[in-house]
Amino acid sequence: MVGKIVLARAGSGKTYYIANDFEEGKSILLLTFTNQNVENIREELRVRFQGNIPHNINIVTYSSFVYSWLLRPVEKCLTFTNVKSSGVDISTKPVESSYPSNPFYVKDTELGHYINENNNRYYSSRMTKLIMKQKKSIWEIIENRLEILVDTIYVDEFQDFKGTDYELLMLLMKSKKIDVVSVGDFYQHSVAMSSERRGLPFKKGKRYLSEEEFLDVLPKSVKLDEQSLIFSRRVPQKICDFIQKKLSINIDSISETEGTLSIITNVEEVVCLLNDETCVKLVYMNSRKVSFKPVINWSYSKGDTYSRVLVVLTDNLDKFIQEDFNCSSLSQKSINELYVALTRSNDELYICRKDVFNKAYE
Repeated sequence: MVGKIVLARAGSGKTYYIANDFEEGKSILLLTFTNQNVENIREELRVRFQGNIPHNINIVTYSSFVYSWLLRPVEKCLTFTNVKSSGVDISTKPVESSYPSNPFYVKDTELGHYINENNNRYYSSRMTKLIMKQKKSIWEIIENRLEILVDTIYVDEFQDFKGTDYELLMLLMKSKKIDVVSVGDFYQHSVAMSSERRGLPFKKGKRYLSEEEFLDVLPKSVKLDEQSLIFSRRVPQKICDFIQKKLSINIDSISETEGTLSIITNVEEVVCLLNDETCVKLVYMNSRKVSFKPVINWSYSKGDTYSRVLVVLTDNLDKFIQEDFNCSSLSQKSINELYVALTRSNDELYICRKDVFNKAYE
């Protein structure tokens, strides 16, 4: 059995890969974070299997996997007695520890830390923590059960795993009883807001790790595939070349679209793009305050594809379009956020400085 990480780039076909990598007839479990991504995977599987997804293939969200496949089956073996949950609470945010102490905070040595006593449902953000605090024998039960149920587990968007979720993923990937293939794009981590306060695995102290540093701290038993998904199907080569030059990210294209990339410094041209509803405007934040449509925050565009895109730079990135710009001045998080914005277009990409945008918006 082997754990493998497939490093991908934006638009390289991660969903297609995990829906087509395995042999027919195998018992497969595909995991992803959102219901939308579950449906995206289902659609790829429908294409592969002419509309009918075989019964030996399961596609579930990560929280559903943790609850239904890992936690619920071993409830009677947990360190807490008489545990019989009613599901997962995905809407209630549990009270966190604080200073001064919050009287409503429940310590992690008590069941109320993990289960909302008002509805008897697990807090979705604390299920993996409960698993990680169990005895080794509990994990062995989980491993043995998974070995019987599935041949391979595919994990979508591994870069979204943090804290205890990442620790659990590594347990799965180091297992000698389960085949686990994780697919994701390092340069899309930490783009969206997260409730996870620990930096694991992408930070050391307050500093974000580079891709090379991250790969260096992976378990030695985990295999790396750095070639299968290095080519973007979405992003034209002109834009890939620009990203390589400006952000030092190794990304190439197999798109048949030639594409265009334009740096807009003329206010009138920006005004035209702002008024053009076929052009999606990507701003760093506060998109709701922008009257021109369509407009979206950089982070919220993650996973999307548009034909025509205007990326509005932040004030801190006003030198980004200069020939001698060096990305070493940026944190890895800033590089990732900009990378996501720059890789949304499959054809026309326009970039303007914030001050030019402000003048056009007046």
